[in-house]
Amino acid sequence: MQWLPRQEIDEARWDAAIGRDAHPLPYGLHWWLDTVAPGGWSAIVLEDYRAVLPLPKADRFIPEFFLMRSAGPGGQVQRPPFTQQLGPFGTFSPAEAGALLRLATQKAKLKGLPLAATISRDQIPDELPLRVRTNFVLPLSSPHETLFRGYGKTLRKQLRKYGPHHLDLAAPALVIDTYQRSLASKTGLRTRHFAIMAKLIKAALVREQGYCYQLSSPEGDVLAAGFFPEYRGRIINLFAASTARGYEQRGMARLIDAVIQRHQPTASIFDFEGSDLPGVKEFFQSFGPQSETYWSVG
Repeated sequence: MQWLPRQEIDEARWDAAIGRDAHPLPYGLHWWLDTVAPGGWSAIVLEDYRAVLPLPKADRFIPEFFLMRSAGPGGQVQRPPFTQQLGPFGTFSPAEAGALLRLATQKAKLKGLPLAATISRDQIPDELPLRVRTNFVLPLSSPHETLFRGYGKTLRKQLRKYGPHHLDLAAPALVIDTYQRSLASKTGLRTRHFAIMAKLIKAALVREQGYCYQLSSPEGDVLAAGFFPEYRGRIINLFAASTARGYEQRGMARLIDAVIQRHQPTASIFDFEGSDLPGVKEFFQSFGPQSETYWSVG
């Protein structure tokens, strides 16, 4: 088991470890990390990439980062934007998971590093400060008609009211503009975050590991738009928002249902990517998903 700086990481072996994981997520792929962590990242690697734990450096714009004099060679580590869970990934025993995390604390200062949902509390060293987080996922093994019956009564009524969806592929710029106009002030995302998202979308699309969609009214007005990464059968509600008119016509709910309907034949899971925020949590729960928890360290 060793700590490796980014330049010494074998990208092919690294991505193979992410793909072997019982809970494969795109957040751990080398190109994803390169995009969302412009300050760089390092990693703990077990044996010949049997298991890996990425350690993305804190946003360089955070003043506290410059005050960390004893953070170790990995610097201060925290969750990058647009990245919900960060491993460990691969194949490993509970004891090895704990060893990976212990070595990580020796090499870096962990501050809000989110672990994979497959990591249980007893695999995490007792001395590490923890916070539990919530995610919602909807298995897509059933036909859409069955999934629809599991939606909340109010949501079903709203979706029936507006009839068939008009879902089309969208330009990345439209997705980013829709989100920026609608949610930037509420989420605290800044210009640099939207620049990262533009690069992330480009990187995913060129690898055919994501989709940009827009939901439109019969008159052609955009009601909602979003970027949905897809990896190993999991399609993720990563970055989506309604327009002003979309808020009036349940655009976000209709977009999510349309994407679920579009991908149900081929995907295995729709990942809502959160949330612990009460209003967002209630909205996601109206689709009848399963709750999964994960731990954030530091």
